[in-house]
Amino acid sequence: MKISMFRSGEIRVFLEKNQVIILQKANQLLNCSQSLPYVGKACLEVNLQKLCKMAEEIKNKLLLYIRLDEKIVFPFFEAHIPRLSPLIHIFQEENKEIKKSLRKINQTLKSIYSAENAKEQKLCIESVGEKIAFFYYLIQSHFEIEKKSLYMCIDQELHSDEQSLLFRNLNNCGSVASIMKDKR
Repeated sequence: MKISMFRSGEIRVFLEKNQVIILQKANQLLNCSQSLPYVGKACLEVNLQKLCKMAEEIKNKLLLYIRLDEKIVFPFFEAHIPRLSPLIHIFQEENKEIKKSLRKINQTLKSIYSAENAKEQKLCIESVGEKIAFFYYLIQSHFEIEKKSLYMCIDQELHSDEQSLLFRNLNNCGSVASIMKDKR
């Protein structure tokens, strides 16, 4: 999604909308994982496939978002508001934790298929639900702090020429369109 004209506040709103889209997808993933232990054996395979598809979709959107943070947003803030560097380093570490959490979810989803018996499969299903809940609350917290600290600085501390430069950098990034593409 390319934005043709820059208006004050638009960058922050745009970044926050990306967060909302990802959180909505993560919430759907959480809801699906919470219902998984209660589906009948006949529906388990269909629901597992749905969960795997949702997990892959959120992973793709979130990795694009993290790449946007790491390649554009974080370096921009470090260059223009250096006192935010310690906070940015915390966000970078949280991004690593988010990626690690995604890997654990995918590993646990695979282990459901390779479970040797119903009891082991049930434990894997419970485990994936716990991992998805942890993941959801991790990104929810990360986004909220990012919004209230980093994104607020866009309007409050960046000059209009700096905002325009950030706007152009974001607007030229192909991954932005990919994140916003699916607003379901």
